Formats: sequence, C-alpha cells, structure tokens
Amino acid sequence: MADDSHRAQSAKFWDDAATENAAWYVATGYTEESAAFFEQGAHETDFFLGFCGVVVEPTDVVLEIGAGVGRMTKRLAALGERVIASDISAEMLSRAEVNLAEMSNVDYVVVPGDGSLPAVQSGSVDVVFSYIVLQHVPAREDQVRYLSEAIRALAPGGRLAIQVRATGVKTVLHEWAGFAAHLVRGRKTLSKAWRGAKIPKAQILALGADDVTVELRRHNVRHTWVVANRAK
Repeated sequence: MADDSHRAQSAKFWDDAATENAAWYVATGYTEESAAFFEQGAHETDFFLGFCGVVVEPTDVVLEIGAGVGRMTKRLAALGERVIASDISAEMLSRAEVNLAEMSNVDYVVVPGDGSLPAVQSGSVDVVFSYIVLQHVPAREDQVRYLSEAIRALAPGGRLAIQVRATGVKTVLHEWAGFAAHLVRGRKTLSKAWRGAKIPKAQILALGADDVTVELRRHNVRHTWVVANRAK
C-alpha cells in the first residue's frame, strides 16, 4: 500500500525537478520553457485529443491532472472556458502561473498526490485531460484513484482522456533503456517518482459504470490512453 511518505517524496522530487530543469522533466526534448516548448505542447494536446476522440468546446470546464509548468495547459485554456490546472508540485504550478500570466481562465490547484481531487466537485467538469503524468505515480492504487476521481468529476456528457503506462515485455525493455540513458546524462530517472507503476487493463475497465463507458487505446509501445465518456 502507498503511504504518505511516498507521496511526500514524489512532491519533493517534482519540486526539485522544477528547480533543476523544469522543461526537461516535463518534456525531455527541451531544456528551456521556450516558445517551441509551448508550441509542441499545443501540437501534442490537439493530436492526443483527436486520437481519443475528445473535443473541447468553448464553454467547457477542463480539468488537467499534472499540469506541470503549463506546457499543455496553455492550449487547453485557449480551447475551453476554464481550466483547473492541478499538480502535486507547488513549484511546477508556480512556474505555470508565471508562464501563463496572460491567461485569466486558469485556476491552479495543488493536489495531495494520493489520487484524490478534493477541490473538484462531482459532475463539475466537461473534459479531463492528462498526459505523461499518471505513469510517474509510484503506487498503482493512487493511479486508480486518480482515474476514479476523474470519472467522478465528469458532468453529464463529459469526456476523459488520460494516458497511462502501457504493459508488456517490450514496454519494460524500452522503458529501462530510457531510464539508463537519462541516468547517464545525470537525470534522477531511477526514482520511483519517475518510474511509476502500471495498472492492469482489467482494473481500468472495471471503472466503467451504467452511465460511463471506459475503453483503452494503445498509442505506442510506451503509452496507452484511457478514454471515458459519461452519458448525457
């Protein structure tokens, strides 16, 4: 079972990452929070929303789990009416608030890291989006709780797109090759706060309900997307 010490360690890991090199820990192809960094974030946001069949309407309230420094938040805020940008790291969100100072429709919320979303009311959001976030959560039960809480938050007609680690031998080999390469470059990627956990497919699909459909869409060797829709 996960405990508060693991969650505190994760919060410290991401606070330290924000101080060391926030851009790299958010998107390993970058070392600066540059225009290109945010442009790529916007491109990936549009691509993955499309991949999951999720449309963000101009009147939508969007919940982003793991907003980091706002790389994808900026695009979500341009698409929807309001964005709730949540993260375990107060340092990451502090940088996001500076980066997105011109966006007046973003609320920044620090979450406890146990999978709960205490600041988000049931049935209050139209879209939930999360990319390269749950894969870093060390405890499986916390990841499942994030998914359950995200579904709880969906309003009638709400849509959800959350990426998780894929499963399988090829995935494990690919991941460890990446961990090793990052370690050589001095990054702290052997930490549980980076390596995270995996969720069995059956456990994810079991989160469906009479008014909520849940499906999995494999994107590549590393990533699977959880797609959920609440009936209107």
